[in-house]
Amino acid sequence: MSTLSFPFIPKKEPRKRRPNHFFPLNLQPFFFLFLLSMLSMKISSQDSSQITLTIKGNTDQRLINDAFITKISKVLVNGNEENCKETCDKLGGGSNTVIIKFTGDITNCNDMFNGYEHITTANLEHFDASQVTEMKYMFQGCSNLVTITFGNMNTHLVYNMEYLFQKCSKLKTVDFHNLDISGVRKMDFVFAYCSELEEVSFKSTTPATLESIQSLFLFCTNLKSVDISPLKTTDVTDMSSVFKECNNLISITFGDIDTSRVNTMSDMFSNCFKLSSIDLSKFVTSSVTNMERMFNGCGSLTELSLGNFQTANVITMNYMFNGCSQLESLDLSNWNFARVEVMNYAFAACEKLKDIKFGSTTSPNLRELSYTFSGCKNLDFIKLSNFDFRNVQKMVYTFSDCHKLTSVDFGNINTLL
Repeated sequence: MSTLSFPFIPKKEPRKRRPNHFFPLNLQPFFFLFLLSMLSMKISSQDSSQITLTIKGNTDQRLINDAFITKISKVLVNGNEENCKETCDKLGGGSNTVIIKFTGDITNCNDMFNGYEHITTANLEHFDASQVTEMKYMFQGCSNLVTITFGNMNTHLVYNMEYLFQKCSKLKTVDFHNLDISGVRKMDFVFAYCSELEEVSFKSTTPATLESIQSLFLFCTNLKSVDISPLKTTDVTDMSSVFKECNNLISITFGDIDTSRVNTMSDMFSNCFKLSSIDLSKFVTSSVTNMERMFNGCGSLTELSLGNFQTANVITMNYMFNGCSQLESLDLSNWNFARVEVMNYAFAACEKLKDIKFGSTTSPNLRELSYTFSGCKNLDFIKLSNFDFRNVQKMVYTFSDCHKLTSVDFGNINTLL
């Protein structure tokens, strides 16, 4: 009888299960503390976005636009929590520190504090603007606002700042130094009628690529110098009235400004009484159609270098140099007047102007020349031989009060009516 033998197989010990830990046990307490802190941060962040205001005087005026009432989670007046809606409707006299805490994402700040005249300071450094796309009229008409603080407020999605501080007549300084304004496209009337504004800083490392800056500093009568070189103007089409009525402005820094797409420069420097010189060497004006009142009332300008101006598309030059009483000469010999239709008061009241040069291009579309050289008291000779007068309809008082004028060269003027 044969015997089968099998190899000895030892009995296996049951495998011990390893604890299901993400990391060693000695670190678990710290992990749970971390989770708790994150949870508390999430809860507290619901009203962590806030704006701090200083309010002075008795008022029953609405503190904030109705559209934002539902976004407010808490209102603190001088440290005491108040009823949200009642506080936004009425505040007592004296000076009050008001902290408005918001909950949820705010995507639109349009008209937020529009017309609220009792705000004297506004601090937005803790305001969560990370989802905001528009800030139109946000502080318009806050006529007693003196100080605005942005800090590092996140504005990377904002594309519209039109009328942001319009009629903030006591605002003195605005610092955009740390703001990301790279997405901003519209800055029309941002500082218009800020009559006490002294300083604006655009030293952002992410400059805006703008479409329009119409009336950006309109009636900023106390502004003495401004540097707009950090602003990208590649796509700007409207530069009308940018510095109009900046009566105390003495210095403008343009840097490498791009004006190649601008079609209107009307009133751009109008009534900048103290501006004695302007560096326009980087200006490209090939797309401009309107230069009306561009230098009107610039009574301190002693010279203008305009040889680089391209005027082939310009239609109106009314009042362009009107009131430039200190200019003694103008060289426009490179200018093209082919499309110009109106030149009323173009050089009126240029009292010290002794020499003006026009080029060889004709002006077949010219219709109006009324008061064009009126009040040019030191002009003794004008050569207009290359001007085409066939379509001129109005030529009233063109040379009135030109006391020293003895000769005008019209060339072949037999078609003048």
